[in-house]
Amino acid sequence: MSSDPQIAAEGIIGGVYTLAYRRLRDQGAGSLPSLAPICAYITLAPFVGPEEACRIANGDGRGRR
Repeated sequence: MSSDPQIAAEGIIGGVYTLAYRRLRDQGAGSLPSLAPICAYITLAPFVGPEEACRIANGDGRGRR
């Protein structure tokens, strides 16, 4: 998947920041580690595509459901 890296980076940063901010505000710092898979997916998908990003984010070889 081809994407302008600058635009992708801005979207990734904004998305991850918003997720982390809301989770921290609503559920506290202890809940932040559970965001790791979705943040990995958001970060990787524009560059490696959704299937590969999902496989990596899941950490166990599973693809999207």
